[in-house]
Amino acid sequence: HGTVRLSTFLHKEQPEQSIIHASLHYFTPLLMASHQRLRQFITLDYLGGFHMLASDRISTNSGKVPVHLQDPFSYGTQRLLLHLETAVYPTVQVAGCRLVGLGFMQFVGLQTAEGAMPQSSFCKALGVGLRIAHPRLVMGAWEVRVSYHPITHNMNLVVRRPTRSFSNTLLIGAPQEIPFKAY
Repeated sequence: HGTVRLSTFLHKEQPEQSIIHASLHYFTPLLMASHQRLRQFITLDYLGGFHMLASDRISTNSGKVPVHLQDPFSYGTQRLLLHLETAVYPTVQVAGCRLVGLGFMQFVGLQTAEGAMPQSSFCKALGVGLRIAHPRLVMGAWEVRVSYHPITHNMNLVVRRPTRSFSNTLLIGAPQEIPFKAY
């Protein structure tokens, strides 16, 4: 599925601070590989600013940075983010829990109004994760992710209950194959 959002301010009937945000999400049918099933998730996200004020900037960071902290990321007027995630569904269960192995990569491209690419790396993040769910427990699914971010040269460890990823509904239950003709 995809979304496109446009917004602008009109000042004296002229557009100012215009933004276009386009996002495309895709996932493959389950693929069989040995005794495991695989699914690939792909997100392509574009954010572009037009008729921007000199103080308006788009960062390689796709999250919000608190106002009192300086954003350590490069700035520009257009950003393209590609997120690739592979989910591996093993057939074995541990203590009745369903496991999903995750591997992900994020690439980001930033362009200034002059057409320059100001960042030192296009690889935003590399990581692995494990999602665990038990069908009888109320706790739902939990996820542990470890990632390296080359642009800021840091490592992140995240333990969370996944709630807003478009792939969540496909990772919690028992995976089922979708016949290609019906998909």
